[in-house]
Amino acid sequence: MKKKALNNPLAIATVASNPDVVKKVTDTAANVAVGSVKQAKIFIQWSLAIAGIGVGLYFANKAYKNYRKRAYLEANLDNADVQAAIIIHNSIKKLEVPGFMSLLLPDINVFTDENSIYSVAQQTTSLGEVQRAYRYLFDEILADELTNAFNTEEYKTFFNLIKAKGGPSVDPTTGTYPIYLEGETLYSALKNKTLSVKKAVFDESTGKWKSTNELFGTFNLNQEIGKVIKSYKYATTDGSESRYYIVSDKSSIDLFDWFGNNGLVWDNQVTNVKL
Repeated sequence: MKKKALNNPLAIATVASNPDVVKKVTDTAANVAVGSVKQAKIFIQWSLAIAGIGVGLYFANKAYKNYRKRAYLEANLDNADVQAAIIIHNSIKKLEVPGFMSLLLPDINVFTDENSIYSVAQQTTSLGEVQRAYRYLFDEILADELTNAFNTEEYKTFFNLIKAKGGPSVDPTTGTYPIYLEGETLYSALKNKTLSVKKAVFDESTGKWKSTNELFGTFNLNQEIGKVIKSYKYATTDGSESRYYIVSDKSSIDLFDWFGNNGLVWDNQVTNVKL
């Protein structure tokens, strides 16, 4: 049997004036209001926390890239391809969008020194290496930069001048490439022979890396050894010049590679492409 609603005005007034009923209704409304305020506070706190984490990650990533750029320049400043990348970058003047807006809006090209870039094109022998250095130093794609900076005819002129063949020339006596940049992955270039690589440690007393008797690893032809974190020139007794590399077995180059598992390899043992 259905319950009948209160239709008697006197009964309704009696219930409405009952202090217990009024208190119960008031408490319920207050609890709902408090709950809403708490939920709003929690939402705001989480939003601020997420925003704070985002800002922190943004600036941490920016600081890491600046560190990586300095370390990369220190290791490879004498490399002609790195110098070419720097000249090209400095020849393209842009109005950069500041802060987070740079993630949404493109930079605006203001001025391009075409002659400086053409000069680089005439002297460069490895566009592939210049592209790699440009990406590593400035976190930008060289082809996109040139497309935005040049009109069609200027773009054609650049590639008509460039002497690149897609990569550095191979030394026929060793089957390896002459210079590898920091951050590149190296592979064993020894044919019909296993390459044994010794571990390398940084000697703080001399400020140099040195090889140890501990084994870093053994590698067959085309097997990945690691990424370059440092390279050094070495003058041999016959007056010729060689180069050795400190490699890390980690998948990315960062500060902690200096304290990780590192090895030492020579330029006649490795290559940056699989043979």
